[in-house]
Amino acid sequence: MNHILLRIIYSIDFEIERVSETLKRFEWYKTHGYSVKLPKSLDLSDHEKISREDIEKAVREEYDEKKYLESKEYLENNWGKVSSKLIKGGETLLFPFQEQYDVCFTMYGVGGSYRLPNKIIVNIQSKFEFGLLRTIVHEIIHLLIGDAISRHKVEHWAKERIVDLLISRVIPEMSKIQQVPIDTRAVDEIFKNNYPDINLVVKLVSEKEQ
Repeated sequence: MNHILLRIIYSIDFEIERVSETLKRFEWYKTHGYSVKLPKSLDLSDHEKISREDIEKAVREEYDEKKYLESKEYLENNWGKVSSKLIKGGETLLFPFQEQYDVCFTMYGVGGSYRLPNKIIVNIQSKFEFGLLRTIVHEIIHLLIGDAISRHKVEHWAKERIVDLLISRVIPEMSKIQQVPIDTRAVDEIFKNNYPDINLVVKLVSEKEQ
């Protein structure tokens, strides 16, 4: 493989679903300190009472295809070099990249998220240009190790730390280490001692958490 393909997706219907899903997880996001973007006209003082009709109306009021097209053009013009470096940096890993990832643009929710096996959701309201590229790389790495993370039931913030450490090795120019609310010294030491065997890293981190 010499290039990772991205299929860019966006629509009003997707945005309606995105807002609906975000509201269902609203308390979880708040508890974990995530910044969440939602349509401005929605009354979040009692978010459980927001109806499907309220969501659709709010999304349609704000939908502007030009914003999505601008991010699409930037990504298409700049992804090639990132893709090549990501593939080259990942050659030592046992996990293969997918040949294609579906990248869903949204204006809502958190900065980025993923769905196995190859779906990436990126918030173009909070992530744009270089930040857009970095978020896609971050979510691709999540997808890369997603099965191992699920199998070993690694805690959320430890998972985020492993992803950040992987990016720092695989494509360091895209690296941005998050400040996470846990002591990461054990995760860092396990990663340092066992890279590039990420299966083993994940297994040992999981055992450390128990």
